[in-house]
Amino acid sequence: YSYTDENVFGGEQYYYRLVDVSTSGAKVTHPIITVLANGKPKPTTYMISQNYPNPFNGRTMIDYAIPMASEVKLSIYDVTGKLIKTLVKEKQDVNYYRVVWDGKDNRGSLVSAGVYFYKMTSGSFDKSMKMMYLK
Repeated sequence: YSYTDENVFGGEQYYYRLVDVSTSGAKVTHPIITVLANGKPKPTTYMISQNYPNPFNGRTMIDYAIPMASEVKLSIYDVTGKLIKTLVKEKQDVNYYRVVWDGKDNRGSLVSAGVYFYKMTSGSFDKSMKMMYLK
């Protein structure tokens, strides 16, 4: 048997219990095992990265992290401050995230080439960054 838990943070200790269930329905419960996870530690601060690629043509990715469960809003604006696209608007758990923007607005239309800003707000965190869309 194998099991991969995709929702763990490096440096954290996790506990698992395996229960075998046979085709006849008989159950065998195994002792709890303790696992120390490798990989990225749990985020301790809010973070939003520069989109990549930048400049982009077609699609770009934005990585961010939140250190506590909270409402997250991540939106794209044009140079006049007009809302173009809301990428994220929901409560999210502590974790690292990646969102993709395909150069389309909230109506599904492709935007013009040019400079755009993306802004993330969550809790007391509020940060904007600049990107360039090429056609």
